[in-house]
Amino acid sequence: MAKPDRAAPRSARPAPWRGIFSEAARYVCTAGLWLGGWRMAGDWPQGLRRCVLLAAPHTSNWDGVWMLAAAGFYRVKLRWMGKRALVRHPFGFLVRWAGIVPVDRSASQDLVAQMREAFQAAPWLVLAIAPEGTRARAPHWKRGFYHIA
Repeated sequence: MAKPDRAAPRSARPAPWRGIFSEAARYVCTAGLWLGGWRMAGDWPQGLRRCVLLAAPHTSNWDGVWMLAAAGFYRVKLRWMGKRALVRHPFGFLVRWAGIVPVDRSASQDLVAQMREAFQAAPWLVLAIAPEGTRARAPHWKRGFYHIA
């Protein structure tokens, strides 16, 4: 019986270098991921300027912290949708700096059209979306991410 071939070593190449601050953030995020027991696998696609990134499953508030750490590891300025109330407090500027795209959930809004406009206005945008639309267990994903993409 022959031994199976060894798998190619995992790579996790980040996006291109974006400056000294980005590199410092990458080291902090790498340390945080390592301390949390996470390993990164797979390369960031080179030349990618705009995309919708599915962040699933979204089961706790910690998912956002790990998502931002992974983005820092890959040197990606990640944007993500979140409720508008997250930016309406004294530390709201930190949430904006972290990449939130505030969304008004109080009334029926055309969220897909809002995100489409955001993509048209930005020359570079990576938007993370939790397709479940909630932190609770969902039997199926909502389809808005598909229409935004």
